[in-house]
Amino acid sequence: MKNIINKTAIYLLLGIGLIVAACNDKNDWAGPGPEIQNSNPGVYFDMELSPVSAEMDPFDLAKDSVILILGRDDSQIGAALELPVTIVNADEGLTIPQSVTFAAGAATARLRINVDMAKVMQVEALKYTLAFSEDCFNTYGVGGVNRFEGDAFVPQAVTPENIATYVQKKNVRSIEAFLNEGTARYDITLMSDTLETWRQSYQEYSDATLAKPFTNYSIYLPRGDYQLAIVAKYSPSGLWYWGPASGTAPVQGLFPMGGTGNNPLSDCYLPLSRSSHSSAPTGYNANGTGAQKFRTFIQKKTGFTIIRDRDNKHVFWFRDKQFPNNWFKCERYSPAP
Repeated sequence: MKNIINKTAIYLLLGIGLIVAACNDKNDWAGPGPEIQNSNPGVYFDMELSPVSAEMDPFDLAKDSVILILGRDDSQIGAALELPVTIVNADEGLTIPQSVTFAAGAATARLRINVDMAKVMQVEALKYTLAFSEDCFNTYGVGGVNRFEGDAFVPQAVTPENIATYVQKKNVRSIEAFLNEGTARYDITLMSDTLETWRQSYQEYSDATLAKPFTNYSIYLPRGDYQLAIVAKYSPSGLWYWGPASGTAPVQGLFPMGGTGNNPLSDCYLPLSRSSHSSAPTGYNANGTGAQKFRTFIQKKTGFTIIRDRDNKHVFWFRDKQFPNNWFKCERYSPAP
């Protein structure tokens, strides 16, 4: 019996030795997952630098593309590498290359997706999914993923129904876009209900009282030595305009607002404390009229958010920051040819 036990022990030890030898002969990999071959370039989509949802600018046709950033493992940076890209799916209106190239010595590569702006304006978003072979991806790396799902879109259009809650992207320079129109006149063509009531009441007052009836409000960039002035207009002629306090021309009439809760790219206030007129009719400055109420509204120190219209770069919406249901829309005046 003792001999049988000893022989059994010897056979077991020999078997274990054979198993260990067989594993050592194959490779030294002892990881819990698949082995990464030395030829694997470790390519990935960089999720921090690639926009999952890319907002397109309908007014800047030079920016009609989405750029995805791909990286590769540091240990694989060396020779140039061309990698095939699998287009799993892509909506009509997207043009996507079927490969991406890493330059020699480069850790990253750019993949440009061209977007048909006419198409993207017609839908909520254009969607796509891209991938590349797992043989090219380091499962244990920290760079990113080998499958990318994204979309391209244009902002929702601004309307009277949604303006009170409309969220404009934080980096939209709407104040700059408004002021960069140069010498311009904007006519205020649409107002919220409260402001429209003021306008109509002033229209009725002027028709009954003034020799020159009120026609509309406009914004002038500039007006005399004002950087900006808001004007009540009369027919057939006459202006009552509100501008900033006196100073060295051009006197600033619009100030960006910083601080908590404000975005200096789109939030502003209008210190239009000075009132002047040109051929305005008698009684234009009567207290209690709709024009007086509108002027008080414009001068609010709590300010406004300027929202650039999506469909017309010469149209801007001014929304009361304190009471967002109060707003007006202004459109650049274009005289008939």
